[in-house]
Amino acid sequence: MRALVPLLLCLGVSVRAQSVLDLTAETARLVSLSGLATASGDFAATGDARFVQGWTSRFDYPSWTLQVLRPGRVRVAVVLSNGDGAGGAEFAVRIGASELTGTVPSTGGWRGRKAFRVLDLGEMELPAAGPLRAEIIPLRVPRLSVMGLKDLLLLGTGPAPAELAAGESAAPAWADTPGFGKPTGGLHPGLAAPEDLTPPGSPRLRVTGLDRMPDGRFAVATWDAVGSVYLVDASKTPEEGRFHLFATGLAEPTGLKVVEGAVHVLERQRLTRLEDRDGDGLCEAQVCVSQAWPVSSHPDENAFGPLWREGRFLVATGVAMTPVGVTKNPQVRDRGCVLSIKPADGSYEVLAAGNRSQNGLVLNDAGDMFLMDNQGDWMPCSSLFHVTPGAFFGHRYDPPHPLASRPVKGPALRLPHVELSVSPTQPVFLHDGPFRGQMVFGDISFSGLLRASLEQVDGVWQGVALRFSSGLQAPANRLLEGPAGAILAGELAMPTLPASGRRDHGLERVAWSGRPFFDLRTSRLMSDGFELELTEPLAAGLGWDPAAYQVTQWTYLPTAEYGGPKLEEESLAVEAAAISPDRLRISLAVKGVREGRVVRVALAPGHFVSEGGRALWTGDAYHTVNRLPRALPVPRAVPPAGSRMFSRPGTGLAVSPGESLFRSLCASCHSPDGTPMVGPTFHNLFGKRHFVTTGGVRHEILVDEAFVKRSILQPGADIAEGFQPLMPELASRLSAGQVDSLVGFVRSCSPAGGLSRNLLTEKDKREGWVSLFDGTSRRGWGPALPGRAAMGWTIRGEALTWAGNAAGELATETALGDGELEFEWKISVGGIAAVGFAGGSHPDLLLSDNPATCGIFRGQPASAASPKTEPLVWQRANLVRLGGRTEVRINGVKTAEWSGQDVGKQPFVLRDESHPVWFRGLRFRAR
Repeated sequence: MRALVPLLLCLGVSVRAQSVLDLTAETARLVSLSGLATASGDFAATGDARFVQGWTSRFDYPSWTLQVLRPGRVRVAVVLSNGDGAGGAEFAVRIGASELTGTVPSTGGWRGRKAFRVLDLGEMELPAAGPLRAEIIPLRVPRLSVMGLKDLLLLGTGPAPAELAAGESAAPAWADTPGFGKPTGGLHPGLAAPEDLTPPGSPRLRVTGLDRMPDGRFAVATWDAVGSVYLVDASKTPEEGRFHLFATGLAEPTGLKVVEGAVHVLERQRLTRLEDRDGDGLCEAQVCVSQAWPVSSHPDENAFGPLWREGRFLVATGVAMTPVGVTKNPQVRDRGCVLSIKPADGSYEVLAAGNRSQNGLVLNDAGDMFLMDNQGDWMPCSSLFHVTPGAFFGHRYDPPHPLASRPVKGPALRLPHVELSVSPTQPVFLHDGPFRGQMVFGDISFSGLLRASLEQVDGVWQGVALRFSSGLQAPANRLLEGPAGAILAGELAMPTLPASGRRDHGLERVAWSGRPFFDLRTSRLMSDGFELELTEPLAAGLGWDPAAYQVTQWTYLPTAEYGGPKLEEESLAVEAAAISPDRLRISLAVKGVREGRVVRVALAPGHFVSEGGRALWTGDAYHTVNRLPRALPVPRAVPPAGSRMFSRPGTGLAVSPGESLFRSLCASCHSPDGTPMVGPTFHNLFGKRHFVTTGGVRHEILVDEAFVKRSILQPGADIAEGFQPLMPELASRLSAGQVDSLVGFVRSCSPAGGLSRNLLTEKDKREGWVSLFDGTSRRGWGPALPGRAAMGWTIRGEALTWAGNAAGELATETALGDGELEFEWKISVGGIAAVGFAGGSHPDLLLSDNPATCGIFRGQPASAASPKTEPLVWQRANLVRLGGRTEVRINGVKTAEWSGQDVGKQPFVLRDESHPVWFRGLRFRAR
């Protein structure tokens, strides 16, 4: 969970022991036809600035799955992150069959720390327990967007409040991390740094065609004002004349193919052969091979290819589209088709139809043709199609193409939109290197590469798509394989797409480094599950637990609307997992895989480590299932003794780079799961208070990163009570990075990153401590005064949290008398909050990230003690109240005291002053 949480403003609601559910933008499932995504803003502290970008279409919406634990009434509110261009937009919040509507206030732009608004929509009834889908649907968009959505908040209310929980009833999904639900975090670890072949000082080299010449040079076509073709000798330096301009004057070249030594360029309206008739290295003649296919003046009617097979050129034609990407009607003849062209007379035959915008054609070694089509109307997501004579792939326009009456041939590979790909480009089959036999392709939307592995089952092509690498300088539009499996990338970014990278053009070569790496080589569909292949052996004992895998499947419905959401999405149970004897293959028995589905097989981030200690680079595989193989069951085996069980995130051990150090240095004395051993267990260690002896003096410490690091580097400094001083000296054996890795592993053994400060130990209870906050609900807390803000306080990461843009108060329902009060707190940059007692007879204690003003009572001068404080870091406060006197300590340093009239028992109040603030570990013991 994130540490920073957006919360409601004052709604004038009196709340008492009720369930609050905060559904954040970050946790939303975004159903989108136009690339709806979360973005960052500046309205709160750094880690809490996520919101769903404004959207306009009724086909775009965020949704969440929630569980109704107890039916009843719930109050609904939305937190809006900004107001630019959204005023007056109307929307509906639907939860199951119930619905509430709202209108975004027309308040103009919202900036800075107060940049959000809260809309209280009212109450609805949730009549039955079980799972429900919550959605926010646009109803009317008079200006630029519906809203910038920060949170959807639900509050059980009334005499019979509903009790809710977020997420599926099954295991929660893992957070997306690079390579696991997100693009990889950089260049693939097996690749050497890309070599930039772009000529220095040249015009923008926006590559649209790429092929190899007989003499080893590369022919490169570029999309520019003069339509150029270069011949590139990558073995030469730029000073030696690496680039040679061969031809200019071409009309929007989109592809290039070298046939029998001659360069053939595909322009938008013709196929042209470039001839060097006098051998001087320059093109003297541009000979038209074919211009038989119809073309209008519409700029989208591009042509793609060409390929050369069995004495014919293969070319694909794109359709004309409106400015928003929807097919324009009427179309000229034979758009969205694959054409087979006779070079002798330039005539063509339609080989297949029903495509949209096929920016990528490729042949495998057997001569099978595949084309990559882009998402749009009749294309719910970008897809790879196997081209066969007479095939119709489903895209429609008016007047209908003659092949449109035939049954639709589905894709061999579907690429979930945004999740994996936005606008894929020309693939290439690799013949060398670690991924030989696989297909690699780029995407105009990001500067990197994806992989795919294809197979035939009962004569039908299908396959699996995988992540590969980021880290190029620009999106790869055309690819070519070089010696030793090196990849030549011709780059181009479209101005209409949000491409990532340092620039929008170029030519790069990426070679294999020879360094070992740990990655998912491929995933194969079996009769009853999947077999995953790894690039190097898995660490012994890992991978046997089915809980370390998640499998989901869904389908799509092509419609005349642009793109399409996932439909009939469901989770599939992994019944068993088995590791091959060489630990290079993982077999998963999965029940319920269906034909006509996309199936994502996901591995738990951080759990899989090779025997060489390397973390897994990518961990999800997207299968397109057209045919289930028959009589091909997954191998099964009994887990060996000592196999490691996977613990779900936040509940126990998660494999990290420090685990190998733990196993070799710590496992003989410390357990990760609570098992008693010679030394303290690492399970739930972070956040515990423990007595140690330092220099002969017994004192209490709080286990945090600093203490664990000191225990590793100076094992004799602090002797833990109840354990023998047997810890060996490790400082000379570990680098600084290894120490940090080991500390990170120890922290991972504590739930929720070690936020179990709200729990009382048996020792705490014997000493008289009473918990004021259980870490999961606001039980025992309510408004300080009638009508004052209380609903704005909620719980995130086991902390009471406020992030409003107005003051908010929350008070204990039980009055406290003389005694000792402890709590932990943290605050955003520049923030200020206060705590005190109800009734006004006791001044507030101020909390801030400024040491001079932190820990003093309101109206007092700055503290001379100046305790060390930092924003967004947990601090500790201690208040001792006896009679009319109160003494305060911040992080163990006395900062203030106050004397006044003893007024007896009073509720303890948390008062925030418009900045994000968090409290946890609130406890009290009477004196």
